[in-house]
Amino acid sequence: MSIEIVNHLPEESWSDFVYQTRGGNIFHTPEMYEVFSRTENFSPELWAAVDKGRILVLLMPVYINLFSSPFLRKITTRAVCFGSALLSEQPDGRQALKYLLKEYTGQAGKKAIFSELRNICDLTWARSFFHQCGFRYEDHLNFLINLEPSSENIFSRIGARTRKNIKRAIKK
Repeated sequence: MSIEIVNHLPEESWSDFVYQTRGGNIFHTPEMYEVFSRTENFSPELWAAVDKGRILVLLMPVYINLFSSPFLRKITTRAVCFGSALLSEQPDGRQALKYLLKEYTGQAGKKAIFSELRNICDLTWARSFFHQCGFRYEDHLNFLINLEPSSENIFSRIGARTRKNIKRAIKK
């Protein structure tokens, strides 16, 4: 196996890989890459591990800049991989993931203060790979709010400061 890390793929191959791989979702597609590239302060990149032209792993970090100042950008930019990594279920996919993550983390530190992989599908089996590459796992934080009470009742349960900010935003 001769894994190569690339930052460009033919769009058709890229789309085929996303649609034919379990766990593929909109955040892995060339179309979403285009959306992110047209969004102010967002800069997507494509990272793929290929073996003889066959895609094994796909990672699409989006660098999010909070400020336009070069100095502030350097200390506030983060990378978010919406949808996490997408990898082939073939045995060499796991090895390619490890190789890709090591390459990516070596480069990403120069562009972002941290990288976040947002898993949409179950990647429990890959936690050790992520950990070996410097990532830490955290559970999703979900809020479940009962919407059956009146909107006034729900609004009253929001903190006073937040209610004030909401009212101010509505006025604007």
